[in-house]
Amino acid sequence: MSLRTEKFPEVRAILFTFTPPLSMPADVITGLTESAAFKREIGAPISRIFDLTQIAIRFTDILMGLAIEKGFEGGFYDPEVYTVILGREEWLTVGLEVMKSHPSYKKTNVVGSVHTREEALALAQKLAETRRMPPRPCESGR
Repeated sequence: MSLRTEKFPEVRAILFTFTPPLSMPADVITGLTESAAFKREIGAPISRIFDLTQIAIRFTDILMGLAIEKGFEGGFYDPEVYTVILGREEWLTVGLEVMKSHPSYKKTNVVGSVHTREEALALAQKLAETRRMPPRPCESGR
């Protein structure tokens, strides 16, 4: 397993740090499962941060992750989960903008890319403050 998980309930964020070697699709499935569980645990919306700074990532790896996650709770297409990409490669910012304009990926909920962990957590905090979902209706038991 090349995925480390940290939870930040105070900013409604879960951070995944990918380390070599990248294990596809296992790492993506683990991250997807943990994101969905975290969202159910604390309620929506949440941010999930993918720290890609320790691995050599290719754009095709991101596209593979998108394909694996499509249609599943907690993933790139979940409207209650904001994805933040933490990476240092300049192509990430450009690639994500191009991706969001492509018809196949327009419904992804990738809110941006940043270069540091501090920026990622600050963005998660901002999202938590500005994008709160309405409370879920209570089950009355009737």
